Amino acid sequence: VDEEDAKVTHLTVVPTLVSMALRMVDEEDVVWPRVAATLRLVVFSGEPLVWGTAIGLWERLPTVALFNLYGLTETTGDILCFPLPFPEHPLAPPHPATPVPLGWPLTSDCLTFVASE
Repeated sequence: VDEEDAKVTHLTVVPTLVSMALRMVDEEDVVWPRVAATLRLVVFSGEPLVWGTAIGLWERLPTVALFNLYGLTETTGDILCFPLPFPEHPLAPPHPATPVPLGWPLTSDCLTFVASE
């Protein structure tokens, strides 16, 4: 596959990996602009996502759509989805450590909360 044809447009990733990438110093500022040229969608899954990670990614990739998925990690059975509003949206809380909501059931799923008693 030619490098020109092998551009990443969609990425499913755990939030920790993105947090680590955001902390990496790119002194020549070559990595993020190359990613921004093709990446259109990032799906977070596998562990809790906080707003600070999402906002940090938007600071580098302002046109990328972000989604938080939740479900059984062992089976990659995501059942909830939260499309993150862009940082200017009133739903985005000011504190970066605030967890991102889990979202709403996906089209074919139903969610039932059961009390422990």
